[in-house]
Amino acid sequence: MSNANLFFSFVLVLVLLGCDTPQEKARNYNNEIVLVLTEAGLVMQQLDESLLNQIEINSRFEGAKKKVDSCQKVLNEIGLYEKDTTIVYPAKRVIEVYQKLLSTQYRDLVQFHTLPSSDITFDLVDSTRVLRMEIQNESTFVQRDFENAQQSFADRYTLKLVE
Repeated sequence: MSNANLFFSFVLVLVLLGCDTPQEKARNYNNEIVLVLTEAGLVMQQLDESLLNQIEINSRFEGAKKKVDSCQKVLNEIGLYEKDTTIVYPAKRVIEVYQKLLSTQYRDLVQFHTLPSSDITFDLVDSTRVLRMEIQNESTFVQRDFENAQQSFADRYTLKLVE
């Protein structure tokens, strides 16, 4: 293959890669955001498992805080899709809620789960149930809000959402 043919083949590949339809661009944007939220959700789930199994609680807690902060930065870098805030603001809200939960409810749960068993009282156990319910309620609410926003985004750009 001559250098000219190789060059034109390379340019054609770049042109074809750069010719995403608006629908494909919207799909890719959605997928980027979902990937970030999936990473944050996974680290939160791992922290929950750590608390249940009494394994590596402090390191997973610190790791969760770092990962959620990192996810916030990535969402800020992703920015808006053609000035459309439909999906990114609810995604950022998910991360903000995770950060709040980590700095309050999860912090208290980590402290509880690292107490010596002799310091654990019925009232403390009861308070952890309340903390877990608060975490569940806030997480569920913000995730549903994102899912509704994602559906609106999908409708606007004729995307089909699959789980």
